[in-house]
Amino acid sequence: MLIMRTGAIRNIVLDPALIILFGRENGILGAAVATVTAQLFQAILALMYFVRKSDTVKINRIRIVAPVAKPVLDVGVSAILMQVMTLLRQIVLCIGAVLMARSLKQMQNEQTVQVSGKNAENAV
Repeated sequence: MLIMRTGAIRNIVLDPALIILFGRENGILGAAVATVTAQLFQAILALMYFVRKSDTVKINRIRIVAPVAKPVLDVGVSAILMQVMTLLRQIVLCIGAVLMARSLKQMQNEQTVQVSGKNAENAV
């Protein structure tokens, strides 16, 4: 709980700082960098805890047991493939949304130029 709270607080502090640092045009990128940084920090803290301090879970004591490995992989591989397919779907949807937003912005800019009369002067 403490590790998650530390990561959340780090994200809360870094978000506005990196949004301002990256500027108005790239503020979302700053928020993304802040979130990834906070999550990476949180993952490192959790790993350190499980390696050094946890009495229940010791990562360095994990061993592969042959009779258990096949059933675990049977379930695990299908779960991983589902996650990968979800990730790929999200990537495709995000790329499509970005391309659509760009084309809409370009269409809006073209209409603004036509309404302002800049195209009308060139046509005469």
